[in-house]
Amino acid sequence: MINPINISTNPTYYNKMPAKQAQGGNTTNPSFELSDYKTGQAILARNNIAFRNLATPIEVTDKYNKKIEGKDHLDLPNVHIYEYPDTNLQVFVNADKNIINNSDAILDKPKYAVLIENTDYKKHNLVFDSLVKFIMQGRLPQINSESFIISYCSDYNNGLEIQKFNKIITDSNFSKVELNNAKEQLKKYLNSDEYKNNVGQFLYRKDDLKTKNEILAEINNIKLEDLKMYYKNYLKHSNIKAFITISKDYFDKNKTEILKNLNEGLNFKFMNGNETNIIPEFIPNESKNINNNSGVEQRELFFPIKNGDSRDFLIAEISNNILNSKKDFGYLIQINYFSTPVNIKNNVPIKYHNTLCIIQPKNPNFSNKDFEITFKNDLNKICNDDLSQELDKLKSYYKDKLKTTFTGERLDLIKNWELISYQSDIFKLYEIIDSINQNDIKDYLKQYLVEQEPATKGEFNNENC
Repeated sequence: MINPINISTNPTYYNKMPAKQAQGGNTTNPSFELSDYKTGQAILARNNIAFRNLATPIEVTDKYNKKIEGKDHLDLPNVHIYEYPDTNLQVFVNADKNIINNSDAILDKPKYAVLIENTDYKKHNLVFDSLVKFIMQGRLPQINSESFIISYCSDYNNGLEIQKFNKIITDSNFSKVELNNAKEQLKKYLNSDEYKNNVGQFLYRKDDLKTKNEILAEINNIKLEDLKMYYKNYLKHSNIKAFITISKDYFDKNKTEILKNLNEGLNFKFMNGNETNIIPEFIPNESKNINNNSGVEQRELFFPIKNGDSRDFLIAEISNNILNSKKDFGYLIQINYFSTPVNIKNNVPIKYHNTLCIIQPKNPNFSNKDFEITFKNDLNKICNDDLSQELDKLKSYYKDKLKTTFTGERLDLIKNWELISYQSDIFKLYEIIDSINQNDIKDYLKQYLVEQEPATKGEFNNENC
């Protein structure tokens, strides 16, 4: 509620209004209690009063931490969520009593990270994105940009480095020198072994990717004003979230200053993070259409998997643990991530999850043909088994692991990474785990590993990059 305003505080405007007089009493300066938000805004606007760059956030933890009666719940009194109305920055704080702040020890310094995610997927130009990344890294090396997310990770010292990042990341006033340097860096990167071995390229058809000449011509033709405008629009369609893992004692003593520093210097209103959680449609792998005549012996199969939310991630993790725990299962399973290739053509559907399930045979004598066929046959057998006991054991394991991560003694770097991974879902992780049944596991195995075609490194024609 907005506090009552005494009209005597603004005589220039309000004294023109006729004073109400109580019958039989003295004339006084009454106080009006504003009836709603719009009334207050109207009065402020009429008097040229505006509130901008408010440093004080609103704590919204209760909006996300909702315990349902009868449901197992992970109690996290140490985790708080704040929102800043002026910039739409959303901050996740783990003020952990198990962390002892020691300014002299690198590992004990508070851990900070920020993510700026652009969700306007259909309007992305990955060449422009890459140029922006190299420009930003020239200004502050810790800045990174992969798969539609700009990220920054650092120890929290006194907030000056964060303020520097905030000012840099919202500054689209690039120079010609910065653009030319970024173009040369991008060309060098495209010719590097690191880029040529990017698994993401194996997941697209040859005609989905630009040729080397096409992408070089595009880079050379980009003008400074075009890049400036592109980045302004990029920020308009982005949300921003910050994560800090810190000792409870240090946070309690410095809370006001810390929360002020996290928002200082942004000077931009991002999209509301709760309104921009857009999940694109899953695009099955079609890489068999590329080139499968390399003659290279393959020891890995790559299956793109859905990783749209925390439940998807936990289903994949639990499924892979079940497979890896079977002694007679002849394969090693792991989850890995990849970067979207820069030379992808505009408006081609992205493998939005950017997550792969990687399969390797334990038996080095598997041939290419036997590898894939035998693997899928073995998976079909597992899908017909009763997995309930294995699932129950893994559910308990993950609950204990997550509780230890967020309330026990673990490295603050790991604590902050998990905070980034789960975000607001952190408060309902037990409920998410309890909702997973063996049909979810079997559906995952069938949809992403049995029915989907795998990709192999031998399928890609490197002349395309």
